[in-house]
Amino acid sequence: MRLDKYLTSCYIGSRKEVRGWIKEKKIKVNGIVVKDAEYAVDEINDQVSFQDKVLHYQVYHYFLLNKPKGYVSATQDNYQPTILALFQDLPPLLVQTLFPVGRLDIDTEGMLIVTNDGDFAHRLTSPHLHIEKRYLVTYEGMLKSYQGEPIVLKDGTTFLPPQIEPIDNQNLYMTLTEGKFHEVKRIIAYLGGKVTALKRVQIGSVMLPKNLEVGHYLELSVEKIQHFFAI
Repeated sequence: MRLDKYLTSCYIGSRKEVRGWIKEKKIKVNGIVVKDAEYAVDEINDQVSFQDKVLHYQVYHYFLLNKPKGYVSATQDNYQPTILALFQDLPPLLVQTLFPVGRLDIDTEGMLIVTNDGDFAHRLTSPHLHIEKRYLVTYEGMLKSYQGEPIVLKDGTTFLPPQIEPIDNQNLYMTLTEGKFHEVKRIIAYLGGKVTALKRVQIGSVMLPKNLEVGHYLELSVEKIQHFFAI
C-alpha cells in the first residue's frame, strides 16, 4: 500500500495533509524517515509512525455504544444531536465514516453498534438471520395474558412471537428477531400497556456490559463481533 494511502487510512489527516507531513520528514517506517508518498508499506509487518507515535492500521472499526436518551440513531439530523456526537475523542476523519447499525428511538437507551463496515451491518440487520435483540421494558398498565402466538395488529401489521420474561408488574424482558418500527412499544400496547422506559441489553449472544456507563462506548475486536452471530 502507498504510504500516503496508509496514513489517510489511519485517519490522521487528508491526503494533502499527510503528503505535507511526509515532505516535512514527520513520517518514519520501521524507524527510518521516508520522504516518498508512494513508498510501498506492508500494512501487516511494517511499523509506521507519525511524529514518533506508532500508528495502527485497521480497515474496519466496531464500537458498542450504551446509547443515552436524547440522541438520534443517525449520522446527521437537523433538529437533534446524533449518536456520532458521542465519539468526539476519536479522529474526526474516522467519525465521518461511522454509522449506526439499525436504530434505537430517541427516547430509548442501551446497546447500539456503530461501525464503518457495511457488510457487517447488513448481516446484523438481515431479517433472514433472525438475530435476537433483547430489551428491558418498563411499562404501566395491566398486560393481558400472552401464550406465544403471532401478534396481528388492527392495521394488519404482523409480528413474529416475542419472547416475554416477566420481572414484576412493571418490568419485563422482551426478545425480538425482527426489529420492525416501534415493535416493542406496539406489542406492549397490543397487550394493554404503555412503555415508559426501554433499554436494549443484548444483541445475539453479546450483552451490554454492566460497567459501561450511559453515553460511553468500547471498541470491539474483529473476533468479538463474530459472537453476534453465535447461536
